[in-house]
Amino acid sequence: GNKMRLKLTDVNGDSIKNTNKDDLWVVCSSPWFAESPRSTIVVTKSVWFGPNTDGIFEVEAMSGSLASLVGSTCYALKTINATSELDMMSAIKNFTPADVPLLKYLLAGGETQRGGGGGLVQM
Repeated sequence: GNKMRLKLTDVNGDSIKNTNKDDLWVVCSSPWFAESPRSTIVVTKSVWFGPNTDGIFEVEAMSGSLASLVGSTCYALKTINATSELDMMSAIKNFTPADVPLLKYLLAGGETQRGGGGGLVQM
């Protein structure tokens, strides 16, 4: 995959310890995080549950390519932890409506009611 290892320090030079698997990070070659022909911006997710003892952790690109950032100083902004969202996206990635015959009734919400025979009746 399109992965790289980062060693991050905060503005005070301390190691960042409050990280988790599936944290979303915006990684950029510019400290201003502005798009330009000379800068690269990549949305990544953390692969590990936190940094190792050297303060290093691995991220995987979700958009863009990390290739131009490898071996250079880059800047990163931690955004949200997206574990639930990434799990949902993974679950529906290869999903087809035929996999769940009751889907049309579930999506209908309040537009269905139980019929006298115990089945669902479309209103």
